[in-house]
Amino acid sequence: LFAGAKAIGSQYVRVANRTHSYVIGEQGQLAQEIGLKKVDSGGNVVLINPFDKDLLFDKRLVDGAWVVSDLQLYLDFCAQKGRAQETADFLLDSRIRKTLENDIDALPDSQ
Repeated sequence: LFAGAKAIGSQYVRVANRTHSYVIGEQGQLAQEIGLKKVDSGGNVVLINPFDKDLLFDKRLVDGAWVVSDLQLYLDFCAQKGRAQETADFLLDSRIRKTLENDIDALPDSQ
């Protein structure tokens, strides 16, 4: 989420105290390879196995990190606590609405 917040220029995320990553494949093997240790609480790395690869549709590379689409990022921020909702609102107002308005304006007149 932090890479996504940085990608959209959110002023609400200053420090990343937790990293969320979608992982397609074996999470345990990846965690072992990069030296992660499983904890019951207070972890700072969250590996998520997406239930559907469509979550990664329209992903983009930002400063060396893959970031999901604006829509998926919005949904992910909405699912978090704290200031994440402010970032979701910022994303909705600054990017998603503008994209939708541009898409609507680009539609041919239906006459």
